[in-house]
Amino acid sequence: GAARGIGLDFSLPFLKKGNELKRGAQNDRAAFLCADASQVPLEDDSFDLVYSFTSLYQVPHVDQVILDVARILKPGGACILELGNRNSLNKFVCDAYPEYPEPQLITLAQMKHFVRQANMKVIEHRSFQILPLWSNRPKWLGPLLWPGWKMILAKQVGGRMLDEWISSLPLLRQLAFRHILVCSKI
Repeated sequence: GAARGIGLDFSLPFLKKGNELKRGAQNDRAAFLCADASQVPLEDDSFDLVYSFTSLYQVPHVDQVILDVARILKPGGACILELGNRNSLNKFVCDAYPEYPEPQLITLAQMKHFVRQANMKVIEHRSFQILPLWSNRPKWLGPLLWPGWKMILAKQVGGRMLDEWISSLPLLRQLAFRHILVCSKI
């Protein structure tokens, strides 16, 4: 049969919506849990795969989250983590919006260090979003915030978005905002 999955969030409204969708789909293979991602109340070595997409930007102490992900992964298990790079143009955009929660961004060196510290290894590293694609601030970034870039960078070239190709160039990778790390527990 299909694998079981557990969705984790600290937001009760999101969990309520997940349960509504689950009932509507008559899905008995999914469960939802309200918890802090840095202290997941699940058993050690109990999951084959852990996946986190766009949520770790808002989680303080992401190093603790990565340690807990490794704790619940079975040996040889994998995780897919999306992390935000502090050394990107997107950081300037985030700073220009003090009305939004401050994102919890880390450097590429920290990303790699936290994975090693958790006794995992990176088996694939993908980079995206060389330009901020959601803003018109700060004004000094001017032409780099042009909305047309989103459409251009989304073009497919050789099976990948142009943005990923550009963001994966060695020098530019250091400046890309989104980093997806596929890791394996050693």
